[in-house]
Amino acid sequence: MKYVRVWAVSMMLCAALATTAQARMRSVPLLAPDRVVLKSMTEEGVTIAQVRKAILMGSQPFGWVVEQDNPGVMHLSYNKQNKHKAVVRVDYDATSYQISYESSTNLYEEIGEDGTKLIHPTYNMWVRNLLARIMIPGELAPASAVKSEAIK
Repeated sequence: MKYVRVWAVSMMLCAALATTAQARMRSVPLLAPDRVVLKSMTEEGVTIAQVRKAILMGSQPFGWVVEQDNPGVMHLSYNKQNKHKAVVRVDYDATSYQISYESSTNLYEEIGEDGTKLIHPTYNMWVRNLLARIMIPGELAPASAVKSEAIK
């Protein structure tokens, strides 16, 4: 019986180490999108209220939740099955917005050997989906392409 317990504990330890190693192998450079400039589809110019509304409307379909909402700065979080969580900061003004990484839980964020921030690829997918949804059809549209770079 004693040997069975030792064997069971050692198997659990091996499984935990394998899971951690596998997660690290799947880490990719953290997405750091450039600032997105918005243009109005109407004659009137873009207002900060329209940009805020676009951020709120774009974040909701994918399950992003507003944690903080201050003028010009919004903190959004995405929680997947209470196991994985990402928090982003959205800085915005009357013509543009920028999404940046704040924190995460169980997304294996780490610093690579070259100093690049790494994270599970799911985070990048969540942020790309958010970027694609922040606009109000008929009112606002992205005027600049989003370029992603690794953060160092």
